[in-house]
Amino acid sequence: MKIGIYGGSFDPIHMGHLILAEHVRDSLGLSNIIFVPARIPPHVEAKALSPDEHRLAMVSVAMYDNPRFVCSDLELKRQGPSYTIETIKEFRRKYPHDDLHFIVGADSVREFPNWKDPEQIGGECRIVVGVRPGFEKIIFEELENSFSPEFVQSLKDNFVETPAVDISSTDIRQRIKEGKSIRHLVPVGVYDYIRTKNLYRE
Repeated sequence: MKIGIYGGSFDPIHMGHLILAEHVRDSLGLSNIIFVPARIPPHVEAKALSPDEHRLAMVSVAMYDNPRFVCSDLELKRQGPSYTIETIKEFRRKYPHDDLHFIVGADSVREFPNWKDPEQIGGECRIVVGVRPGFEKIIFEELENSFSPEFVQSLKDNFVETPAVDISSTDIRQRIKEGKSIRHLVPVGVYDYIRTKNLYRE
């Protein structure tokens, strides 16, 4: 099978995440995409994140009407920071004969110089970079000073142009604090969950 792996804080998961994932899945003919909420992203303060159970629940709710999307608590069960290379190795052990695709957005791939062993990730799976039309050249040029030509070329070979969707979890949390609407920015189930649990009010 061709399996996509999509990690992130997902605090909360929103339509931008789902649109990117579905576009990549359809473009590459992936069998399914596994969403992996991070327990402690290395570059995010743990105290800044919502509790694991809420983020996991929101991702699970967001999957309900798409049988090609599934949720994994692999990182939430692991102690310490959520290093992607460790996660990919675990999925490689679980799916030794499948074609794994690690999905990363343009903003995240620009942070690769700060990641743990990003070139090793490329040795375990294909790294698929979702880039808005017209931005791929800028992004890859930024990486050329930090990585081997072979690694950068592999990223170029596996980029997918994705729709420009200007939605962020940070903006959603801020809108909730300010009492503004987040309708149509998140799936209906996630919207209801946030309201029921009174999340992001403070």
